[in-house]
Amino acid sequence: MATSCPSFCIFTNQIDELIEINRSNTTFSATLGYTFQNGDQIRLNGQYEKWQDMGTQDGTLFDSDGVGGLVFTGNSFRLEETSSPEYEIGGDFTKRLSGQWEMKFIGLYSRDNVTSLQAEDFDITGDEIENDVLSIEDKTATETIARISAAWTPNATHSLEMGSEIAINKLDAALQFFEREGGLLVEQEVAGANAFVKETRNESFIIHTWKISEKSSLETALFTEWSRISQTGDLNNSRTFFFFRPSFDFRHNMTPRDQIQVSFRRSIGQLNFEDFATTVSQDDEIIGGNPNLKPWKQWEVEIGYEHRLKDDKGFIKVRLFHREFQDAIERIEIAPGISGVGNVGDGRDFGIALDTSYRFTDLGLRNLVINTEFQLRHVRLRDAFTGEWRRPDWAQATRLRIDIRHDVQSLSFSWGLSVNRDAQETFHDFDEVIVVKSPRYWMELYVEKQLFRGIILRVNWANAVNPDAGRNRSFYQDGRALGVLTRSELRRLKFGRRVEISLKGTF
Repeated sequence: MATSCPSFCIFTNQIDELIEINRSNTTFSATLGYTFQNGDQIRLNGQYEKWQDMGTQDGTLFDSDGVGGLVFTGNSFRLEETSSPEYEIGGDFTKRLSGQWEMKFIGLYSRDNVTSLQAEDFDITGDEIENDVLSIEDKTATETIARISAAWTPNATHSLEMGSEIAINKLDAALQFFEREGGLLVEQEVAGANAFVKETRNESFIIHTWKISEKSSLETALFTEWSRISQTGDLNNSRTFFFFRPSFDFRHNMTPRDQIQVSFRRSIGQLNFEDFATTVSQDDEIIGGNPNLKPWKQWEVEIGYEHRLKDDKGFIKVRLFHREFQDAIERIEIAPGISGVGNVGDGRDFGIALDTSYRFTDLGLRNLVINTEFQLRHVRLRDAFTGEWRRPDWAQATRLRIDIRHDVQSLSFSWGLSVNRDAQETFHDFDEVIVVKSPRYWMELYVEKQLFRGIILRVNWANAVNPDAGRNRSFYQDGRALGVLTRSELRRLKFGRRVEISLKGTF
């Protein structure tokens, strides 16, 4: 299927945009721990974070004059504001019952409130901005967790851990969407704009670790997961799920520096409750809420080999993996002409990953370390709109990351470099395809200096390469399945280099 404009397409207009983003973030965290004389331990922790983003997008509009030139036709303006105060409090208590038994209790409560506003005037007339579209979203999410576990170590060969956890998750989401009609902003009726979602989930587990010999060990586990999800508001639904999640992990040290690993596991993905509620994209498109989402499930087999370099200089690790998944999640058609997140069926994923770490001890720079991650994978699932097998939107065929860090302890100073390479990314929707320009290299440089005990100054040069992060966007008449291309957008986008200064302290 074509994803770029064919030869018969005609250039019609151009928009030059300047995007400015102001961001503020404040975080406070604290931890308090105490060890009793009998060895019991208690720890309390809390965190408060508030962040706010405000972005403006000034556009200059041009039309083609038909002979290769441009004619100025007007201006546009877009505003995006997002703020979120969030906090988390928790604690744990460890009780040693005897030389073989130990119990642990964990509690956690968190609350996150996100308010966002998007407004846009597509073609400014006069001296005032009159929004053609306006969306306001307010989402409050809470999570409450209580967990109890017991560990039994009868001897040096076997250990057993068992426990249970209950979690209550809630999301309260509300959306208001306005469009200009007859010179006035009129609120539109949007299905699923108001949603209250509640999940009660219990997870119980038993984990057995067996040290077979001095060179080999085996860990086997069985998790059970029960959950009930209910949704009220514009859309109503209630469902109950139950899953078994077995796993085993075998490790064998062929030599003191060479290890092989074989693992097999069943995993169940956690649902994002925001997908249950209707939202608005940055392109001012309605994304339908889906109250019928099911968790993503997969079986995974992995074989790995690790070689540790002598004198603690680093390691080389290779992993081969194969995954068979069910109820994969991507975009589907929620209602006629409205897409949203949904289950698209089965698929498979296999590939190879290479991780390395090297410490430059031979050069007398023990604290200079380079880490690399490389992954090559082949993932396929069926497109929900066309039925064709393709790479899903969430998977890149290749991934490369390089991290360098050097700690100069005598100066209480550090510097570092990170490089990421993005492979081609493609996003498929009901009536459009977006292909992000690739490959792209993202580079970040930073220096850190400990000013005095507990206070670290960090200067970060982000997006140092400033690659073209544009996209090709193709629109299709009555959906992609018919293959009738109606319009293409070619966007060139530069995020710009930026310098970030931060202070981090521990008291």
